[in-house]
Amino acid sequence: CVAIAGLCHDMGHPMFSHMFEAYVQKVASRTMLAQHPPGYEATPEGVAAVKKYTEWTHEQASVDMFRHMLRVNPGVRWGLMEFGLR
Repeated sequence: CVAIAGLCHDMGHPMFSHMFEAYVQKVASRTMLAQHPPGYEATPEGVAAVKKYTEWTHEQASVDMFRHMLRVNPGVRWGLMEFGLR
């Protein structure tokens, strides 16, 4: 279990590691907002969209990738369950 966690811990690391993480948080949120009318960031949808980018982390990307891997590869999930991992 610890070995799997260690191997999967940084799957979501983008290129250039934490520098790119800051780039995604800053630039991607600005780019997304530029595609909407002024004041969009104050709407409930805009707040959620901005939060999605400004709070994005490689750790969450790792979790998302691992969950996707389990979803599209049921054999992997069953293999892990055979070893008592859920």
